[in-house]
Amino acid sequence: MPHIRFCLLSFAICSVAPTEAFGFGFSQLQSKAPKELPASTSAATAAAAFVSLLSFPSIASSADVVRGKETFDNNCAGCHVGGANLVKPEKNLQREALARYVSSDLSQAEVQQWVQQSGQHKRIVFFKMPDGKMKEADWADVTTYVVDQALNDKW
Repeated sequence: MPHIRFCLLSFAICSVAPTEAFGFGFSQLQSKAPKELPASTSAATAAAAFVSLLSFPSIASSADVVRGKETFDNNCAGCHVGGANLVKPEKNLQREALARYVSSDLSQAEVQQWVQQSGQHKRIVFFKMPDGKMKEADWADVTTYVVDQALNDKW
C-alpha cells in the first residue's frame, strides 16, 4: 500500500513540478497520449486521480508525523521509549497492544481520544510544552506519529 501512495504522490508532484526539475512535465506526457480519447476521458481520469489522492495521507500529514516525533521525543519517550510503556508494560505502543487495548483498526482519532482521556495522561505535566499541557494539535501530531510507528512496525 505505501508504494501506491508514493506513485500517486509522485504523479501529483510531476504533474505540477517545473519541467526543468525533471526534464519533462505533465504537458509533455499528455502530448504523447492517444489523440482518439475524448476530452471527457482526460477530465474523468484527472478527477479520479484527485479523489484517490484525497483518500491517502497528504504531504501535510507527513509534517504531522515529523512534529509528532519531535513532541514524542521531548515529552513522551521518558515512559514510552522505543514504543514501550514503563508504567504498564502490556499497554505498549506496538501494533498488537494498540489494537487490543485502544483501537482495533489503529484509527488515529480513536488513539488520540483514548490517550487524551486516560487518567495517566491527564495528570502529566509536559515540562517542554507551554503551560505544561499539550494542545489538540500536539496530541494529533503525537498520535499520528505513534500510529505511523505501529502500523509500519518501526518501534
